Amino acid sequence: MGARVHVSVAIVVRPTSVPDRAPWILLGRRHPHVHMPDVWEFPGGKVEPDEESADCAVREVWEETGVRVQHRGLFLRTDHDYPDRHLRIDFQLCCYIDGDPEPRACQAVRWVRLDHMQAYQFPDGSRDVLAKLASVSWSQLLPDQAPIGD
Repeated sequence: MGARVHVSVAIVVRPTSVPDRAPWILLGRRHPHVHMPDVWEFPGGKVEPDEESADCAVREVWEETGVRVQHRGLFLRTDHDYPDRHLRIDFQLCCYIDGDPEPRACQAVRWVRLDHMQAYQFPDGSRDVLAKLASVSWSQLLPDQAPIGD
């Protein structure tokens, strides 16, 4: 087994203005020349020494997409083994504040409705969080988040 790496990723939520419609989630597509090419993922990266996991998620969203977010809490912590590394993954729930997403550190970035995410290919390390996202009630999880268009 390779190195143990602690990463923090942001599940960036942008509620829709249509009642009972699934919210939008921000995704980035990995470059074709990197580990796990062309898959879609949540913005995130390695937690730096002396950095809190939540701060890392907020920082990575800004660096990778130009979007400002507010951290709301840890959604899920999971471990995943790849052939060359072991990942400790903190999936942080974040709410969209402002900014137009741009692919600063990936080949593409887009808002995807939560109920359409099954059409996208994700890294194996995201399997647990995708299952949890599919079963959660967003109106209860983010009751005070104002809708931001469709």
